[in-house]
Amino acid sequence: MLVDSVDGFATRTPELRGALKVDAYRVTATRSGSTLEVLAADAPGAWGLRPAFLVVDELAQWASTRAPRRLWEAATSAVAKVAGEAGCVDDGG
Repeated sequence: MLVDSVDGFATRTPELRGALKVDAYRVTATRSGSTLEVLAADAPGAWGLRPAFLVVDELAQWASTRAPRRLWEAATSAVAKVAGEAGCVDDGG
């Protein structure tokens, strides 16, 4: 849904037409090469990531079982791997 929203916004905004390349799970700014990658809430796949910025959606709705806790551990440890660039946000949704 997030990538679809970005695609719709870019399509409706003349200044953004051609500025973004939208794929199934990734949005790339054509001039800078910066990317937004949307990942599933999967703890095993989150280990080893080095994001410059991380958004965690609907954290308050996550279960308090082992799998979501491991995902949180993987995500928060990944943010710390990029010195001076990273941020972590819970949108409160």
